Amino acid sequence: ALANIVGRDMANPEHDCFDDVQGIPESQISPHSRAAPLSYWFYLVSSGSVNDQIDALGIRTAIEIVRDAVILGGELSDYPDYRDATLGVVEAEFGLCS
Repeated sequence: ALANIVGRDMANPEHDCFDDVQGIPESQISPHSRAAPLSYWFYLVSSGSVNDQIDALGIRTAIEIVRDAVILGGELSDYPDYRDATLGVVEAEFGLCS
């Protein structure tokens, strides 16, 4: 399971939405907690979700999407930039509404 690989339960994170962590000062939240929404997104893309009707694309494909989004977004990007970049990568690779 993916949780065993990364050492935390990415299917049930403390924070699963960017809005949960956006306004919290860095001194009051760990980097892992701040990254939880992105980890949850990665989990959903790689492992899928029957309840949310999300097909599993696998870890390799999820890594490729993240890699391409990082290249598009650049090193100074924030969550909204990466969201837009990942959507752009998925649309280009898999098509609109995929």
